[in-house]
Amino acid sequence: SILTERLHVAVPASHPFADRKNVALGELPGQPLVLYPRSPRGGFIDQLQRLFFEHGLTPTIVQEVDDVVTAVALVSAGAGISIVVDSACNLSLPGVVYVPLREKDRANIDLCMIHRSDDESPLLQAFLAVARNHKRSQKR
Repeated sequence: SILTERLHVAVPASHPFADRKNVALGELPGQPLVLYPRSPRGGFIDQLQRLFFEHGLTPTIVQEVDDVVTAVALVSAGAGISIVVDSACNLSLPGVVYVPLREKDRANIDLCMIHRSDDESPLLQAFLAVARNHKRSQKR
């Protein structure tokens, strides 16, 4: 993994969770969830569903979309709530509030990078070097 990010719930500003300091994972079943990405499978959406399963919870998924921007836009439109990583909290859409999931619920996701091992392009190699240096600096 390159980075570990905390999970947050993106909610409309009028939602009861909007004024909270954090939200427990156990409070999310029954809430209309917009999750992403719809494909490819084996990614973030599956990690979220596994998190629910590990806690004995069943999410109420109302829509699966292709990307986080669409998910947060649907939250802004009042279509539901979504679960996002730290970096997605930089999306400033009107009427959206980001509330951290409770740490106790293991509300973190490891972000990984995949690439073709036979690709020796200088640009890729430079990017990999930056990513590896960043990871090493985070361990200090």
